[in-house]
Amino acid sequence: MSAIARKRDRSDFEKDTRLSEGPPKKKQRKDLHHLTMRKMYIHQIRNGEKTVEGRISKGAVLKYLPGDKIRFYYFSNASDDVTCQIVAIKCFASFKDMLVDAGVKNCLPNVNSVEDGVKAYDSIPKYSEKAAQFGVTAIHLRRI
Repeated sequence: MSAIARKRDRSDFEKDTRLSEGPPKKKQRKDLHHLTMRKMYIHQIRNGEKTVEGRISKGAVLKYLPGDKIRFYYFSNASDDVTCQIVAIKCFASFKDMLVDAGVKNCLPNVNSVEDGVKAYDSIPKYSEKAAQFGVTAIHLRRI
């Protein structure tokens, strides 16, 4: 047998060995998530004032489960990061419904009324339209 033939035989055996190890392992579900957040809100979470984060019910947020962890970060300063555990998740048709259920002060500690809270969320570009289309998720947090 030529050297090329022996080399081909050896590589074929290696491929067969890898295949005999079984199917590829399934990807594990990611339980540490990363979200950007304004510095003010990160400090409110760290201080225990903000215990609920409101997000549009779309994308990765739909995969979050109680027990998962979220790292909230602000782009310019890594020391401002805060990590929380999700204690509950609730979905709503609107930010107004979420604020009434979760409590304005738990979501937006510097806001005094549901109406002002809705205005705060609506001031985020396209949030009003996206909330109407996809709904809203209240992520109840515990700082760890």
